[in-house]
Amino acid sequence: MVVKTCCCHKISPSIAGVVQEHSFLGIPPIIYRGGWEERRVIGFRESDYRKMFQDLSLMGKVEILQKKIVPETSIRDAFVISLSSVFLGLTEKQINSFLKALDYGYYDLPKKVTAEEIARKNGVPRTTYEEHMRKAESKILRAVAPYLRIYASRAPEPGVDPEHGRTLDPI
Repeated sequence: MVVKTCCCHKISPSIAGVVQEHSFLGIPPIIYRGGWEERRVIGFRESDYRKMFQDLSLMGKVEILQKKIVPETSIRDAFVISLSSVFLGLTEKQINSFLKALDYGYYDLPKKVTAEEIARKNGVPRTTYEEHMRKAESKILRAVAPYLRIYASRAPEPGVDPEHGRTLDPI
């Protein structure tokens, strides 16, 4: 059973509201353990941290578990992709076709099964199955593409061929 309850009228302001109010970015997941809510956040100014912790302290006990300066180049590693932004546009048939392709080994290298074999096992025409699978692939790739572009724009590591990712031999 999954239960969702809004406590907005009971908790004012909310922890998420305080985090956002002070210009922080939350990094999922939020962990709930032993009555505590553990969050990872990214901020950009030291003064914002102090103000946020003061406001959170008004709501209850606050502990800083870790604080570190993250180099600007590694902030791209902190991006989190919303599941709904990737999968929301998929139909049930597209999701099922894509999952079957994964489960049966269609995307393994080498492939363990063809699209025709998967379609036959599930009693649908190959063309119909492929259409659902291709639409799912297209929607997922289009949703992930902006994040892939951000990742691809990172500065190459010294001694690594940026095009192929192989270590270069020193000259």
